Amino acid sequence: AHVHMVNNTNLLDGLVKVLTFAADTKEQVNAVWTISNLAITDAARVKILSQPNLLLSLIQLTEQHSDLKTEVAAAFMNLTAASLNQEKLIDSPEFLNSLISLLSTGPYEGKNHKLKIYFLIAFVLI
Repeated sequence: AHVHMVNNTNLLDGLVKVLTFAADTKEQVNAVWTISNLAITDAARVKILSQPNLLLSLIQLTEQHSDLKTEVAAAFMNLTAASLNQEKLIDSPEFLNSLISLLSTGPYEGKNHKLKIYFLIAFVLI
């Protein structure tokens, strides 16, 4: 079932629409969790990240909703586990700016996403 879900561009399009247009933060959290859970193989990670507007939608969530930063950081960690995605993301100024944004949040916004970003940066640079 997992492979069919990842290969279903309508499902991935729907997730991007929820990330971009949903008025309810809980719906956006569920969409991010779905993306994270689908990204369990390198093939799935590459397919998901190649979905048009998905990366941009995740990045915009980190700028708009501080309560989604931990979930987006987890999705970034899962997606960057594929070396092909690492090469793509390291060349993306928007992605790198979002990492800086995630690291520069205030002390009371939660340290959990910062820890995930530290691991992500270490993983991508190794």
